[in-house]
Amino acid sequence: MSKELTEKAKLLVNSARELFFKHGIKRVSIEEICQKANVSKMTFYNYFKDKDELAIHIADIILDAELNNLMENDAKPIHFEEKIRNHMLWSYQIYNESGNEFFSEALDADESTVFGKHVKEKTLEVFKFSKNMILKAQKKGEVKPGLKIELIMFLGDMTKKIMANPEIQKLYPDKIQMFKDICNIFYYGIINSEGDKPF
Repeated sequence: MSKELTEKAKLLVNSARELFFKHGIKRVSIEEICQKANVSKMTFYNYFKDKDELAIHIADIILDAELNNLMENDAKPIHFEEKIRNHMLWSYQIYNESGNEFFSEALDADESTVFGKHVKEKTLEVFKFSKNMILKAQKKGEVKPGLKIELIMFLGDMTKKIMANPEIQKLYPDKIQMFKDICNIFYYGIINSEGDKPF
């Protein structure tokens, strides 16, 4: 969106965000967004050419915040494990706020669509920073030296797909507990160890 956010535009963004988080993007219409924001459709089109552009704007807010959170934690003089822990605790909150429908649609977005392509490109920025962060930690001995960074990143990406899997979601009425269990398996495995500090 090229135009600066006015109060009405902010109303549209906040209203859409609330509806998207509750129902997902596909199930929400422009009419419903306008009704909730108490603005006309003409006002909507003054700021956004369609629902996809608005959804992209909201996805950008979340992904930019994720990247900023990673950067802030990476700059702290603490062990890599604590950096990841801090980021995952932040991620729990965002996942909880964004709702399962929005989260699943963003992860499964068709890359041939404008929304899907943009989210993929934006996610790649986060992916690249995460990869460099892990590489630095590996060189410092904070990540096991024999592990291939490509495998770590692949498994990290798979955890998001697992969280979006309907069959896995059925097992967890509490989605935050699901998030924690997946993170604990990813970072600590399934064997109990006295040194582990589970999420």
